[in-house]
Amino acid sequence: MLFKTKRFMYGVLKDSVCNKTGCYALLGARKIGKTVLFLQLKEFFGDKAEYFDCSSLGDDYSFDFNKYYERLLSEEKKIILIDEVCKINVDFLADFVRYTKLYASQFCIIITGSVSYIVKKRCNEIGRGTYYYMPPFMYIERLCWNYGYDEVDINCIKKYTSDELFKDYLKNQLMNDRDLMGYMQGVVEDTILSYRERTFLEDCDFIDDNILMKSLKYISLCQLVYKKSNGTYVDIPSIEKELRTQIFEDYKEAKNKWGLSSKDISNVLKLLLGCRLAKKVDYYKGDMINIEKASISDDNVPALIFEFPYYCSICLSPKVQESESILDQWIEYALLIRASYIYQYVDKYRANDSVEVDVIYMTDKYNGIEVKNRPFKNNSESYIREEEKWAQNIGLSEIVITSSDSINRNDKVAACMELEYINVLISGRLDSDRTVKELLDFYGMD
Repeated sequence: MLFKTKRFMYGVLKDSVCNKTGCYALLGARKIGKTVLFLQLKEFFGDKAEYFDCSSLGDDYSFDFNKYYERLLSEEKKIILIDEVCKINVDFLADFVRYTKLYASQFCIIITGSVSYIVKKRCNEIGRGTYYYMPPFMYIERLCWNYGYDEVDINCIKKYTSDELFKDYLKNQLMNDRDLMGYMQGVVEDTILSYRERTFLEDCDFIDDNILMKSLKYISLCQLVYKKSNGTYVDIPSIEKELRTQIFEDYKEAKNKWGLSSKDISNVLKLLLGCRLAKKVDYYKGDMINIEKASISDDNVPALIFEFPYYCSICLSPKVQESESILDQWIEYALLIRASYIYQYVDKYRANDSVEVDVIYMTDKYNGIEVKNRPFKNNSESYIREEEKWAQNIGLSEIVITSSDSINRNDKVAACMELEYINVLISGRLDSDRTVKELLDFYGMD
């Protein structure tokens, strides 16, 4: 018996993908459970499934992919789970692609590996390029596991979710701190190492370890990294004065982005994007105009959001977690990145230095989320009216103001978007057509 707890993707693959034929790719960082997931599927399907670790091939030139698939056909296998496709010897690649493409119509073939870029490339070479992205452990997974459930259970989520548990999740405190911090460090560093060993980046200079570590301090602290109108990257966030000396060895150096050049930051952002430790979101900065008539996406000003906000606790200091301003930021960006999993278009909208919408997303219309880490009652009626008027002025159909208590609670919004991500994957759709208010109602968390 393998691990009892199962990632949400277990249900998606078991109940949906494994009933089809074709080649599919499972993408994700290292150490997030892809191999264990494959072994759990093999255990569930028994003789119908085959698990194959490509790293076992080595330099065995006698191996024949054509004969391998022929044997699986004769054994009436239905599901082929191929791990570590990134480690296939270059001499085998042509045969692997050729025969996997040839037999994909007769099996459900799911491939994965340690470098998402390569896994995605192999899937494109073989067939239509259908990918399933498995993010780091989600809030709803950790919540259910914490209460003894083996898999995601909506009744557990509705019963136990709370604002404090969501904050603890963002600060990595639902598991032993030391074990989890060591695990998170391994996820980030091992994923980067695997990517650097097996790929190269076009128009990207060599990144030495000193530049990499300084960049990870900056990026994990900022979380959402983008270029300002003057062409420089966004400054580090404001941190309470009493915490600065406890967090930074040299606060002035940190304010100056640890002496990093824009090229240094750009190179590391490309690296994080390539190995799926960061996700690209659009970022629009312009005049206060109706967004329905505006070209919001600007490829020249990309914004990347780092998947691991709490990694700065490793790079800098665990004291980072004690900053209220940092926690506010983590909550905002946690909702931003979850929105990016389920909606076609996701952005952060700023008209000027004082007026912004934390999350803009699109269903059939543009909608917004204003994220607040405070009780809803602390929002004055005039503030709510101003937000609603501002949203209407720029063409938003719906605006949700989140809170830390009963109305539009942050943990419930995050949980609903994660549940919807599972639902979207199972249904085979690309995006959700439900707004945040509709999600809260649909999952019974309004």
